[in-house]
Amino acid sequence: MSDLCVVDCGLKTVEILSLLSDLNCSCTEIGLEDARTYPFDQHQGVVISGGAQLFTDRSVSGVLVRMFSFIDDLTVPTLGICLGHQAIGIRHGVKAYRGPERRRKDSIKLVRHHPLTANIRSRTVFVEDHCEGVPLPAGFTLIGFSDHYAVEIMACESKLLFGVQFHPEVSGEPGKQLLRNFVEMTRDRV
Repeated sequence: MSDLCVVDCGLKTVEILSLLSDLNCSCTEIGLEDARTYPFDQHQGVVISGGAQLFTDRSVSGVLVRMFSFIDDLTVPTLGICLGHQAIGIRHGVKAYRGPERRRKDSIKLVRHHPLTANIRSRTVFVEDHCEGVPLPAGFTLIGFSDHYAVEIMACESKLLFGVQFHPEVSGEPGKQLLRNFVEMTRDRV
């Protein structure tokens, strides 16, 4: 059994928790507002959910970036989904940008083999629900892209950080496989 912490940023955590339960994971859910003081090292991994906030909204962007400062100190494998993906990028020196609104299924093209995408076809459809993206931060490897966003999947092995711009929790079997792969990556560290 794997023990994960899910950071609830306000979007689709019910689906995330359900899939992780199906994958025999014990999960602790915390709110984003509690993440800066939470002891993440007591878990085998962390999943940061999506959320409705926008990093490009100047009225909240400074506060929002600070709320994700906990990312700087994470030492366990961490998967950022949508907003969580963007937060990982921002905490590693890039700026979010406003892009095309994607509220549908998109084809993601994998550009290299990676444990996070094991057993997933090189061109696979995942569900998108966003209008912002981030460029690839220094020290990260590009794993996948779409016709609309250049960074759909990224990884930083040295920091155990992984990000997906799309929503695996509502993407059917490919999404479940991606989450299964992440869970296996956390179990491999025990």
